[in-house]
Amino acid sequence: MKRYQSNHSNEVHQLIVTPSKHYYVTSTATFKYQKKPFEIKLDNINRTKIIHIIHYLIRDHFSGLFYWEICSSVAPIPIYEFLFRAWNKKEKHPFHGIPEYMTISKNVQLYFPNLMGFVEIKGITYIKVTSGFQGGVR
Repeated sequence: MKRYQSNHSNEVHQLIVTPSKHYYVTSTATFKYQKKPFEIKLDNINRTKIIHIIHYLIRDHFSGLFYWEICSSVAPIPIYEFLFRAWNKKEKHPFHGIPEYMTISKNVQLYFPNLMGFVEIKGITYIKVTSGFQGGVR
């Protein structure tokens, strides 16, 4: 069993972008909950007539602090804008700072094809996601 450990804040950030399994928006712009989970993934989110909620979450592996935003599938947040807001200092939220390393799941890389180049330009080293690592997000 592999164990992952980070030694300080902003050493490793975990990026997750995922459709909600239970929440969606109706055609009349009403926020709704569905008990039965949706069988939806980022790669097929645009092939459905339902307006899904997308969760954007970035978590500091060391401290457990996270920054989170949501949007609808018809108006996804540009990933660079989300990361800019997440990494900037905020008045009433302690999460900020650019990490040394970052995990990005394969489905997020495919949904945002230029993300890996952006991460590289920022000087962030990509850590390949292995089974269970992303599951460590609380």
